[in-house]
Amino acid sequence: MRNIRSWLKVLVWLLVPTLIAPVWAKAPDKNDVRVLIDISGSMRKNDPQNLRQPAMRMLVGLMQPGTRAGVWTFAKWSNPLVPMAEVDKAWKEKAIAAAGKINSPGMFTHVERVIQEAVKGWDGEPSTHNRHLVLLTDGMVDVSKDAAESEASRQRIIDELLPRLKSLGVKTHTIALSERADHELMKKLSDSTDGWYQQVESADNLQRVFLKIFEQVGKPDAVPLNDNKFTVDSSVSEATILIFRKDGSPDPVLISPSGERFIDSDIPGGVAWYRDEGYDLITIASPVKGEWNLEAD
Repeated sequence: MRNIRSWLKVLVWLLVPTLIAPVWAKAPDKNDVRVLIDISGSMRKNDPQNLRQPAMRMLVGLMQPGTRAGVWTFAKWSNPLVPMAEVDKAWKEKAIAAAGKINSPGMFTHVERVIQEAVKGWDGEPSTHNRHLVLLTDGMVDVSKDAAESEASRQRIIDELLPRLKSLGVKTHTIALSERADHELMKKLSDSTDGWYQQVESADNLQRVFLKIFEQVGKPDAVPLNDNKFTVDSSVSEATILIFRKDGSPDPVLISPSGERFIDSDIPGGVAWYRDEGYDLITIASPVKGEWNLEAD
């Protein structure tokens, strides 16, 4: 087993029971997340293996109960791939299945149109849910063969949509999946709304980038992992473990405090183990208290 700091990245999130408290003027505890994914034809070059699919499935799997979420794909037109709804088991199943439809058939990159569609339903300042917009694109604003029309659309994003996002309290997180993306615009959208911006050199890094998006949006409670071990105490009602796997590495093994050994094909009730390209996502309901161990490369 390799040194954990060199070969394994595992994050453990804990859902702690909510405490009843007086009502104060503060930010909402829940999140409204709207994910916009570019499916223009240039993605065939920048994401030839369609790694947007497993990255989206991972993000969906990490979303916490109480979140409202939806997913749009866009090129010339925008499409509500996963309609807005409360995140629950049924929504996650629908979203994971819909991820398989992400490809690169489109023409143009109409960023203005998809943002306009995604922000519908947001009015006034956030009262019940924090608002987050996640935009993944590999190109410039491109709405027609007329360059002047594309430039006009880009300017409207800056002059009209950006002030609207700010007035609605929307944190805009942008991911630029190529060198030719409009990094200036993506950074402006994120910086001006207290969001997060990332340039991604390769689609191979999308899963880790989507993980960072989840950390920005969900702000999960976490415990440290030391020598492949983590400790669960009495305050924890659910634990989620995310393991990024190296190609050809042995299957990970999860070991409970009592010494029981679990793998993805042999798990007890209360444990959900989802395996996808490059990662394992394990969720334990009502985990046994004590020290858990991982055997993984």
